[in-house]
Amino acid sequence: MNRLSTVKTKGEGSFRDGRCDEDGFQQVQIVGGGGAGSTETAIDQSTPGTTNKVTLGADVVHTIVDSGSVTSITNALPAGTNLLGKVGIDQTTPGTTNAVYPLETSDVLDLVLSTDTVQYASGDVLAATQELTGVTRVNAGTARLESLKITDADDQGQSLDVIFLKTNVSIGTENAAVSIADADAIEILGIIQVLSSDFLDLGGVRVATVPIDRTIMLKSGAASTSIYVAAISRGTGTYSASGLSMKIGILRL
Repeated sequence: MNRLSTVKTKGEGSFRDGRCDEDGFQQVQIVGGGGAGSTETAIDQSTPGTTNKVTLGADVVHTIVDSGSVTSITNALPAGTNLLGKVGIDQTTPGTTNAVYPLETSDVLDLVLSTDTVQYASGDVLAATQELTGVTRVNAGTARLESLKITDADDQGQSLDVIFLKTNVSIGTENAAVSIADADAIEILGIIQVLSSDFLDLGGVRVATVPIDRTIMLKSGAASTSIYVAAISRGTGTYSASGLSMKIGILRL
């Protein structure tokens, strides 16, 4: 289908493939195609004399051919640096600090320590190394230790050291003296000392809320979001197999 359209311009003059009247109008013949959208036209006059193009509008439908390559939106994202959800945009100096970064997220993680049921001596391995999952946002990520609460269901109230490790290395056998290889000691991220005076006696159970008086950064391994936790006895307590539990507060960075 062909039509004749009239376009307003600022002055007289020749016009390619059309004609210019003395009243300053340009007459343009628009030739439509036979496909979808040929009856709709748009004339770009945002910069008269420069952008005098005529565009045919059309409805475009995109079809996904390979539906097998589309992942369900309910599936969890794999660990990585992809951004999803709340993010912050650094515009302190526009044009320079245009970084986009995930917002920090806090969490409290639960861990039940494995313990022997025979009385301990001071300096023994109280709990062998065990995994604490979901500590960092991505593999090889970082988090900051914010809080540590210990529940002693066996009402012993003995001092202990809590060791945070980057990887799954041994500090020795439970209810035996601590023994860690020199190379494995490098994997220690930090140690928190829990004193008997930190425990509050609540009858048949004792609870310690341990002050974190120093910055301890937690870092997961290259292919993991987990860190590892172990404990050393600094008293002579006797525990049930799951009598000691922890709530570990973290800030994922």
